[in-house]
Amino acid sequence: MFQIRNLISKDRHKIIEQIDEVSFCDGFGILNSPVARPRNPVTFQGAMWASDNDAYTYWMHSQPYNPLPLLKCLAKWQAYSDTCLFVNAPDVIADFDATVRNFWYWQPLIKVYGFKVAFTVQNGYRHNWQVLELCLSYADALFIGCTNSEKYHPRMWDVVKLAKE
Repeated sequence: MFQIRNLISKDRHKIIEQIDEVSFCDGFGILNSPVARPRNPVTFQGAMWASDNDAYTYWMHSQPYNPLPLLKCLAKWQAYSDTCLFVNAPDVIADFDATVRNFWYWQPLIKVYGFKVAFTVQNGYRHNWQVLELCLSYADALFIGCTNSEKYHPRMWDVVKLAKE
């Protein structure tokens, strides 16, 4: 079933103060990260959650991607896989082809740990529509990366429609 949730990474308690926990569980979720938030991914019973991979954080600091925190969290968070929406397979910022290569490596590994996996669309997808279609057929979720000019391009609606199919 197709779902859209607003995943909150910061200040989720401020939102919960405005609405009750049941309403939060119905329309929101928690976005975790192996480097920034490696603790227990569920802050209260029934909350759905997902995990990013921290590729953007490494990129922002001009550091090579370190997969060890993600691997450790996959093992640590296995007990919570039933409430996990997805784990985002490591991507490469603004590079569709490199992201695809990473996806084929990480997708089965994330699945072995019992998690659903997200594919991140990145710049260059418009020139590789068939590859995008293939990746999405193996993914459980779509994570929209890209630079802002690509992220908000009208063609992104076609990507969302493709993922829904």
